[in-house]
Amino acid sequence: KMVRIKLDDFSGFRIHPGHGYCIIMKDSKTFTFIRHKMHALHAAKKNPRKIAWTHVYRRENGKGTLAKTKKKKARQVVKAQRSIVGVKAEVIAAKKTRSKEARKTDKEQAIKELKARKKAAKKKSQARSAGGRGKQSKKQLSGKSHGKSGR
Repeated sequence: KMVRIKLDDFSGFRIHPGHGYCIIMKDSKTFTFIRHKMHALHAAKKNPRKIAWTHVYRRENGKGTLAKTKKKKARQVVKAQRSIVGVKAEVIAAKKTRSKEARKTDKEQAIKELKARKKAAKKKSQARSAGGRGKQSKKQLSGKSHGKSGR
């Protein structure tokens, strides 16, 4: 035969057979208490969540738990590489997998190439500007002289 263990309606303590008492209100609600203290606090409309020795308070505030529950580890988000306008995802993935040294050499080579292009463009523009006139200063070209002549 199983023993029926009830719970105190105020404190949450267990009430074994032969202990505590039951109160039936006018609206036919029943309350079971283990001691008169619990009944008095319930009648005074005290909140068991604010009274430190009740099971309700202890459960709510994490007191007396022997085995602490571990937080579940959040699943790691797997990021999928998507293509960008003009560059495919495979190309991006290939660039990511390259070694640091290889990337460094590529960068240096690209810088050299850019410098060479700029140098060539500069030479070309100089050749164009010096093409038909020969070597003349800017003052001679404009026809203005700011010297102290004619005094």
